[in-house]
Formats: sequence, C-alpha cells, structure tokens
Amino acid sequence: MDIAYYRNGGMDSILVVESSLEDSSKIVLLKTSISTFISSAFATYVGNISTIPDRRGYQAYIASAGGYNNLMIVNLRKYSETDWDIEYYRSTNGSSGWVNGYVDYRTNYSKRADIIGFRSAPGFYSCAYSENTLSFVPVTYCSAVNNVWGGIVLQMNHINTNPFTAQPRPGIKYGPEGESCFALWTEYSGSTNVWASSGCSGTPLTYKYLNFNGFLQGSYNPVNNMMVSDTLRLYLRNSVSPYEIIDSSIARVGNGGNGNFEFDNTDNFVDYYIQVKHRNSIEIWSSNTIQFTTQYNSYQFSSAASQAYGDNMIQVDETPVRFAFFSGDVNQDGTIDASDLSDTDNDAFNSVSGYVSTDVTGDDFVDAADVSIVDNNAFNSVSAVTP
Repeated sequence: MDIAYYRNGGMDSILVVESSLEDSSKIVLLKTSISTFISSAFATYVGNISTIPDRRGYQAYIASAGGYNNLMIVNLRKYSETDWDIEYYRSTNGSSGWVNGYVDYRTNYSKRADIIGFRSAPGFYSCAYSENTLSFVPVTYCSAVNNVWGGIVLQMNHINTNPFTAQPRPGIKYGPEGESCFALWTEYSGSTNVWASSGCSGTPLTYKYLNFNGFLQGSYNPVNNMMVSDTLRLYLRNSVSPYEIIDSSIARVGNGGNGNFEFDNTDNFVDYYIQVKHRNSIEIWSSNTIQFTTQYNSYQFSSAASQAYGDNMIQVDETPVRFAFFSGDVNQDGTIDASDLSDTDNDAFNSVSGYVSTDVTGDDFVDAADVSIVDNNAFNSVSAVTP
C-alpha cells in the first residue's frame, strides 16, 4: 500500500493505492481527506485500475505533483519470465480517468520501482529502481517532464552495488545549482550501509529507432484503408538458433499502421529478426533479418505476405494492396483454435465490453463480428510460423 497527498480544490486529500491483492489484475484506489485520515483512518472506495491478469508484479507506488489532475502510479509488470516492464498510470480527471504507458520497458527484473513528484511542478516526477539480474546491481533513475518519461540513466553516477542491495528510493535535491536527481538505498555486505547519491550523471542509454508498418486483421477497415490504433510489442531476436531476445520495445501503432519503436540494447551491423506480438494476434516474425547501420531503420510488413516469415499474413485490402496479422489468438498460445473461439463466444454471449483480448475488431465490444473472425481462423488452423 502507498499514499499520496494532493490538492482537491480547496482541501488537501489523500489517495491510497493497494496492490498485490488476491486479484492480481487490479490496483485498488481509495480516497480520504487529511483530517478524516488522521482522525479515523477511514477511506472511501474510488475504483480500481485493471491491468493484464496475472502479469503484474509486486507493489504499485503513487506520487502527487500537486493538484487534482497530477497523480502518477508506477507499477512493475511481469510480461514474461525474461521481460519485465515498469509501467505508469496517470490521472486525467482527479482520482479517476487514468491513462497508462511505460516508464521503462527494457528492464530485466527489479523488486520494485518507487516514484516521487515535484509538488510545485505539475507533470514532473522521478522514479528510481535497480536491475537484479546483472552481476552488479546498478541504480537506475528516470524523470518525467510534463508527464512524459525519458532520460533514463542506467548505473546512476557510475555506482555499482551488490546483489543484497535494497531497492532505491527516489528524491529531489535542492541546491544553489537548482533541482537534480537524488536516490537513497541500503546495502548489506557484512554490515548494513545507507548510501545516497545526487546528480544525474551516469551512462545515458543510446537508442535505436525502428519505423514500423503493419496492420491487424480484425480492426482493419478496407473502406477507409485504416485500422483501430493499438499497442504492439516488438522484439529484436538473435539471427542464430535459439534466437534469443536481445531487445524489446512497446509503441502505439496508428490508424495507418505506422509506429516508431525505440531500442536501447541494439548494436550496429548485427543481424536481428523482428518478432511482433499483439494482445490477440498471431505472433509474426520478419521474413529476413535487419541491421542497423545508423540510429534508424524501417520495416514494412503490410506490403506483401512475403514480408512475414513463412508468408504468414492475410490480405485485407486490394486497393492499396495490404496484408495484416491474423487476429484471434486470444490466449496467446501461438495457435487460433477452439479455446480462443470458446473465450470469444462466451464474452460475446455475456456482452463483454472494453479493452479486452476477445475484442479482435477493436470496437470495445465483443460480439458476432469477433466470433466470426476467430471462428474462420480457427477453422483454417492458423498458427505462428517461426524460424
């Protein structure tokens, strides 16, 4: 559980977040005034934030940057056994109306990520965390300006700590030179030490950018030649078996199928396969490897079936000619089959709505149109084709 103080009109209030509950897919929100909190510890239920079931790890932490619309929650998400992300939820309407994104989608594993807000500077936050899979444990620091996260400093001030380090807490250092990064953490190495570091020097991450184009079968409309915008995850994988994951990136792909993906563990003149993952589509691999020779590269899946490994796409438009990723792998097991159809059919029967995996058309409703797409692809035994 964590709390944040924020200004609610003319009165200071407290927002409480609870996580790691029995239902691991929810972050629960409660609200109270400071006077009520002090006198009776009574808080009213506000609602909850739904995340991907069973993919969220450890606790959520919250900070305020002052006002009613300046609350930010950070949370560690376990996307897979080898891929962890630090995601955020930002308030747009006081203690409700949350939008989400990623502070850092490249971290391997961290026990927690904590956050602090600049109370007099709306939209300004800092987050500190560490990665525990390396031979040393670097303290990592990231800041948000106007609610946009960036400027990740890995191995803050070039400091290495040992594997028994407790997770760092972020802070804000005030001085004659102005505000700067600050972190505090404890370390056990025979005796217990408390360490602090200020300043934002370190090893800035060097990014590569991939301009991507691809479409989703279920949400593509051949009448206006557009699809419903959605979030995709791209992996860059080794070109030699067993094709280890080298880097990953998450971005929102627009109505025209375009998205810009940012990578920070990628080298020039090295061959990589592109693997594309989406919440209810069959995973797709590029037919050939790519290389970065500068900071930038591009790959277009939609122009021909042969752009995908094994030609594993479906044509969704004739003018212009466009191919898309098969929709309907609702449970993400690599095959569209009776289990996916059953899940979609049940949700359609129950009139489920919202951003759910069974909504393959992307219209926020599960209905006969979704069932039809999944049924057809299950009948044709559509499955992933990989190297």
